[in-house]
Amino acid sequence: MFSKGFIIAFILIIALKFCGNAIASDIKSIWMKNLPYESWMNATLMGVKVGYLHLYADRTNYNGQNVLRVNSMMFSEIKRFGSSIQITKTKMFYLKDDLNPVYFVSRSNETGQEKVVEGVISNGIANIKTTLEGKTTERQQKLSPNVIFAEALEEITVRKGLKVGNKFSLEVYSLDFFDTMKVDVHVAEKSKPDSSSPSLFGVDYTMNIMGGITTREWMTADGDIYRMEMPKLVMSFVKVSKGEAMEEVGQLDLILKTKIDLEGEKPKPGIQYLKVGISLPEGNVISTFANNDRQKVYSSGSNIGQGTIEVSLNEINEQSAILRPAIRKDLSQYLESSIYVQSDDPEIIAKANEIAGSEKNTWKAATKICKWVNESIKDKNYRVGFGTAKQTLKELQGDCSEHTVLFIGLARALGIPARICTGIVFHRDAFYYHFWPEVYIGKWVSMEPTLGQLQADASHLQFNSKPMETESALELGEGVMRTMNRIRITRLD
Repeated sequence: MFSKGFIIAFILIIALKFCGNAIASDIKSIWMKNLPYESWMNATLMGVKVGYLHLYADRTNYNGQNVLRVNSMMFSEIKRFGSSIQITKTKMFYLKDDLNPVYFVSRSNETGQEKVVEGVISNGIANIKTTLEGKTTERQQKLSPNVIFAEALEEITVRKGLKVGNKFSLEVYSLDFFDTMKVDVHVAEKSKPDSSSPSLFGVDYTMNIMGGITTREWMTADGDIYRMEMPKLVMSFVKVSKGEAMEEVGQLDLILKTKIDLEGEKPKPGIQYLKVGISLPEGNVISTFANNDRQKVYSSGSNIGQGTIEVSLNEINEQSAILRPAIRKDLSQYLESSIYVQSDDPEIIAKANEIAGSEKNTWKAATKICKWVNESIKDKNYRVGFGTAKQTLKELQGDCSEHTVLFIGLARALGIPARICTGIVFHRDAFYYHFWPEVYIGKWVSMEPTLGQLQADASHLQFNSKPMETESALELGEGVMRTMNRIRITRLD
């Protein structure tokens, strides 16, 4: 019932690393000097082994050039209410000696099917092709001269000099977000863990996304990484042998582990009004939660980590709802097909028209879709990764992420603007991370096909995340990054 899509998003985020243009220095890292280079690391989450990270670097020829080839693979396995899901993400990069990338291919299985992203970089332009379910989309991205790419940040850090106190910032283009971000680098300390270990430098890499994500890497003077820590995700990677890396994972039910207990009286399903106090140490309540017609967010004076949220359901006059198709320039992005929401697929269009019939009223048509999705997805399981709308229509199974993308695909196919809401919902005993859809009928209205509510009740607390799904869907994990294991909720009304 509740989404592992958030969990998938942030597990993919942990695979993000950075690299870039060469720094004027003769110093090179171990994986540039001693090729082939190979490293294995155990991945642990909340103290439990959930997978491994493998890095392999060597040299090859590409279009007549001798280039550095870097292969990385992140494997993880977690449970959700007892159901296991395995997530694999691999990348292969070709880099010139100045560390400028010329080619990459990324493969992942978060949808339950293989998604392939392939890119060729030439003359400051990245030509990117994404293939999923037999459909390929293409895009071009112009890159600034100073932008750097993923996979070899350690090389730049080593070339700049591993000296305690060194600080610098980099403009980084993420081939997962398809966007540029700022990364602050700080060589924070130097230590020697024990007599048998080499001296290690503690280097912090901080991305200015999702409230700020910092990775602390412990590395030798020549860039060999022994440990990586991501405190906000309660996740770490430790260098081990291949045999240790390939050992079985532990038993971690991440949905149960990340549920949020409520202090005070439990709200009943269908509740029309809810007021809660939010405590988010080291966070910002205003920037974390959405402020809109149904949800009002207030901070507690100068303490940005304390606040109040009030959710009130708006009355809906179905007769005043606009007619479909809602063709308006300011709403056009919420009618577009995407890699996860294939609203232009012939089967989705046909099913949407079958469900809505001749109904032109956007609210009445949306309620028909909501009821159909809830009743048709009878197998509400957690076995699917992050299913697309097309995949969900075919298989009619999944949890809230599958209910949501199918609903949105059907709505957009009818010309009803729709978008994904991310947040938490109270269900039975606690708040859980959750997806639900929102439609525009003259105003935005949250709906709930997963739980069988036409209008999502007031126990849905919405995060302040991007309203449109990208080709990576990583933005859908932003609320998790800002709140996981750090939020307290108290009922006030």
